[in-house]
Amino acid sequence: MRKRAADRIVPRHGIAPRLTVATTAAMTFLATLCLAAALAALDMSGRWTHALDDVATVEIADGDSAATARALDLLRATPGILSVEELSPDRQAALLSPWLGDGFPVDALSLPRLIAVEEGAALDRAALRTTLTTTVPGARYITPDGWRRDLAQRVALLGWAAL
Repeated sequence: MRKRAADRIVPRHGIAPRLTVATTAAMTFLATLCLAAALAALDMSGRWTHALDDVATVEIADGDSAATARALDLLRATPGILSVEELSPDRQAALLSPWLGDGFPVDALSLPRLIAVEEGAALDRAALRTTLTTTVPGARYITPDGWRRDLAQRVALLGWAAL
């Protein structure tokens, strides 16, 4: 049975066939870009998750130098900790500058002292938290587990949504 010209979705003549090809090409290009963005987001999610596996932070709220020294000594003597580094006020200011701006007077803020800790496999986090809070009142041992998991889930969700 022969189809009539009026029954065709795209007529054979005129501008409609060219527009259909151009639209199909544009949609294919956009779908490919979306797929590439989704794959990049999923890959980034995986890298962020593994990059922070063995990193923690000790926060000393009052900013006391003696408390910071006690915390550093305790951390250096704890088995299972690979490295310990106190973040200088200049480094903290550099970390805050993207949010507060370069000209913001960071000295006016009451920032806690921060110590970056690289954990090893043999570290007992629960025992370290207990020892740290009794030795240095006001100190907190912060691991990225909670927010890292949330961040990775959101980035992965973004990647799947782009698919």
